[in-house]
Amino acid sequence: MTARKKLLISWFIALVAIGIRLVSGPHPIDDAYITFRYARNLAEGHGLVYNPGERVLGTSTPLYALVLASLAAGLGADRLPHYALWVNAISGGVASILVFRLASKLGLAPLTAGLTGMLQALSPLSIRYALGGMEICLTTALLLGSYSAHLEGRNIWRAIFGTIVVFSRLDAALAIALFIAFELLRNRRIPWTTLGMVAAAIIPAAIAAEIAYGSALPQSVLAKSTSVYQSPVQTNAFQFAYHFGGLIMGPAVGISAKGNFLIPSELQSLLAWALLIPQATLWIVGAIAAIRLDSRWAAFFAFAPAYVLIYSVLGLMGSLVAEWYMPALFPFYILGIAFGVRRFFGLLEYRGWRAGSSVVLGLFLAAELAGLNLGRKPAAGWWVPRSVLVEREALYQEAAARFLSDLEANSTVAAPEIGALGYYCDCRIFDTVGLVSPSALRYYPVPVEAVVAIYAVPSELIRDTTPEYLVSLEVFIRRTLLDDEWFLTNYRRIGRLETTAFASDGLLIFERTW
Repeated sequence: MTARKKLLISWFIALVAIGIRLVSGPHPIDDAYITFRYARNLAEGHGLVYNPGERVLGTSTPLYALVLASLAAGLGADRLPHYALWVNAISGGVASILVFRLASKLGLAPLTAGLTGMLQALSPLSIRYALGGMEICLTTALLLGSYSAHLEGRNIWRAIFGTIVVFSRLDAALAIALFIAFELLRNRRIPWTTLGMVAAAIIPAAIAAEIAYGSALPQSVLAKSTSVYQSPVQTNAFQFAYHFGGLIMGPAVGISAKGNFLIPSELQSLLAWALLIPQATLWIVGAIAAIRLDSRWAAFFAFAPAYVLIYSVLGLMGSLVAEWYMPALFPFYILGIAFGVRRFFGLLEYRGWRAGSSVVLGLFLAAELAGLNLGRKPAAGWWVPRSVLVEREALYQEAAARFLSDLEANSTVAAPEIGALGYYCDCRIFDTVGLVSPSALRYYPVPVEAVVAIYAVPSELIRDTTPEYLVSLEVFIRRTLLDDEWFLTNYRRIGRLETTAFASDGLLIFERTW
């Protein structure tokens, strides 16, 4: 492939990825609003905090928050969802180019490599969380940048990108660990340059966080590693297997972007498990063949299984993987599958392997397109994934506008979901699951029988903190506060918004009676 042709294909893929994300507009999910509030407070001079005056680092993506805060400081703090969309769209374009370049490095034909890059550009799950305002798109681009440098033998750039990505998502430090392990196993030497550069950035940052916040680890990481969330111990492993099984054909029926606790239909389950084995086989064939071509691919293809293993083990300890962790694994999956398809036709000694590989990946691409709206719902954008749902976020925004609009800045509102509510409410938020309120964690775990869906708000927590207001889905307080005589005596319901989210009977708003 000539350099000119590679450049033209790269730009086309990038324009498709960026354009689709931008024309679809922002559709922030609840967790994204937490980072938005951190960024807004920083831009307005309150520091990198959620509640002004409370030094708690509750965002697990300080780099993303700093990027958004910089844009907010220069362009105004009232359009943070749009700034996030631009950052994510550009990151999606960069990631798609890098996937294409890595596919070309594997020796795939121009059309096949281009289709592989387009699979990244059109991935419904990637698009969903680009519109959703999450940091995973930036993380994916930085991860691919570090691995591209690794595969080209540019170890300094590998260390630079590898270090930066840790500040985007802490679990991306796995890439650095794999680089070090690769050097130890292949060259029998310690990569002091990489270690030194990483340590020079991360150690001072950890010390600064310890001084400023009292902890080098984000509070959200500590909260998610405790027993706040209650789910079967095999949930994480199931999520990864189910996601990988529905990776390619799944978007057409919503498998690979389904939400963690949505019970799949029989068709979804059958399709996911039926596709799991052949897709995994292709991936294994492709990964082994790539490593035989160049041993540096070992660090690349080790990332996804190591990531899955770590989070599966953490699941046994009570930590819960979120769906937006998944898009970062997509390029590590799809490159192995694409090269596996190529090797499959080679093993069959099929002369038309180029055409055959392109046809197979073209079918995968068609399946991804089926996961987009494409005019099915006139009210939704043409390119918006069918799985995009922002009902809860809209309800919290309505609750803030209708019932909490006249609060003073020091008025305390307690809530188990603090994203959209905290972004639109000019008040102090007390987070009952401890993402930004560390004192909440000592009230967990709650008795198993009190939990209906994921977690429950402990009655003792509200009794001890007595916030002026409480906003919660009914399902999170059904067997705790709604059965508590003290709460029903000291709080009165001032509003209810209709919803069945998480099988809830509405979003409830309570006010303290004294």
